[in-house]
Parts: sequence; structure tokens; C-alpha cells
Amino acid sequence: MSKRKVCIEDKIYAMNLYLNGKESQRRIAFMFGVRFDFMWVSIFSTKMA
Repeated sequence: MSKRKVCIEDKIYAMNLYLNGKESQRRIAFMFGVRFDFMWVSIFSTKMA
């Protein structure tokens, strides 16, 4: 299975939806077609680098 590329604008949009309480973490993971647990590890690991 190949990794799906997601542009930074889509990531920011998704985080804003979550932070504003408009979408759940699971719904955002579904939107991007990724596993729920993997998605948040990826986001936070890129923030820490």
C-alpha cells in the first residue's frame, strides 16, 4: 500500500476543523483514509522535528 500525499493546506484545514470542534479525530482520519492512531503520531512527530 502506497502512502497518500496530503498537502499542507489540507492538514491545516483538518486541524482547524478538529480544534474548532466541527469534526472528531476519527472523522478526520477517515477523510484522509488513514488509520486513526497512525495519523496523530505522524502529525505530532512532524511538529517535534
